[in-house]
Amino acid sequence: MLCCLLSKNGVFFTRHVIECARAASVTWANDVLFIQLGFITLDNASNCNTMMQRLEQLLKALKIDFLVDENRIRCAFITQLQDDLAADPGWDVMDDLANALRSSGQRLDDLSSVIRKGWDDELWTPEEVPDHAVLNDMDVRWSSTFLMIDRILELYPAIEVMAEQDKHEWLRPYLLTAEQLRRLDKIRNFLEIPHSIQEGVSADKTPTLPVALPAYEQLLTVLRVFKSAEPEIAHGVQAAIDKLNEYFQKTRSARVYEIAMIVNPTIKLEWLKKNWSESEVESAKETMITAVSRFLHGVRLSEG
Repeated sequence: MLCCLLSKNGVFFTRHVIECARAASVTWANDVLFIQLGFITLDNASNCNTMMQRLEQLLKALKIDFLVDENRIRCAFITQLQDDLAADPGWDVMDDLANALRSSGQRLDDLSSVIRKGWDDELWTPEEVPDHAVLNDMDVRWSSTFLMIDRILELYPAIEVMAEQDKHEWLRPYLLTAEQLRRLDKIRNFLEIPHSIQEGVSADKTPTLPVALPAYEQLLTVLRVFKSAEPEIAHGVQAAIDKLNEYFQKTRSARVYEIAMIVNPTIKLEWLKKNWSESEVESAKETMITAVSRFLHGVRLSEG
């Protein structure tokens, strides 16, 4: 049973989790409430950590097994956190440029006209400068920083031509220097890495939990290679690697990822054997056995 709750208040959330669990699967064993409680998916906001700690305390008081780390599935919004680590002196200028162009429908229409006239005048082809709208950065949108930078750089030849027109002299203070464009191109290439991996995972038509850990491992590997190839922005890339490592360690503490991989017929233990130590693989096996045993125990209790 899937239960979606918007409140992150610990007491309120706990009450409704128990109500959902009761509706899904409840038995009484020796006058003790027994609930087969699964996992809770949350984003990475700090108040979610506080809420989960409170939830653990209240559930344990009801003799319900629940652990803050092991019963939590973390949202893959970590890829968005890396956008926040890509701050650069040219980024604010680009953000201001995007906002200025998007401040009115007329400005966007004028940019579209410049793009199409450039096709007619053979300044560029539709493939080189397509008639696309400028995007802005949004905290709640996947890869929004990458998408904004990518779009501005794609349309920049037309933006420069537009700024040459007297009616658009307002645009000139927002133009980027050659150095800013060069650095932002490097940042775009950097942000494209997590964006591409996230897009690949999101495009999967099957549950994505089994591929979460492999995807994070792949992302770390590619970022390390990119850092070596781009020393100029290595500091920002390392900040992303550090943040991802921190998140990855927290994610691994939730055994549900191991279970999801093992029960997936296309993965099973193969990825774990290739990427984890022998002791970690054995621990994953024990986790699976324990999970099955607890499930069967719950079934027996429910059947009386």
